[in-house]
Amino acid sequence: MMLQMLIGQATLHGPDRGAELRHSLEAGLGAIKGNPNMTPREKFGCEKTLEDAIDTIDQLRKRAGWSK
Repeated sequence: MMLQMLIGQATLHGPDRGAELRHSLEAGLGAIKGNPNMTPREKFGCEKTLEDAIDTIDQLRKRAGWSK
């Protein structure tokens, strides 16, 4: 929940900030998916957290009338 609050605050400062943050999270998600040193369980937890963060950004941007 704290992650969503911080992401929400950063996203609502302007459309560019939310887009930049979303891009960074997507890059992190790609790195985790390709990490051979993580177990499937570790990957699942990290991926789910980042996917939830991306979804939070998308929902906030949609409500603010900004595109992805």
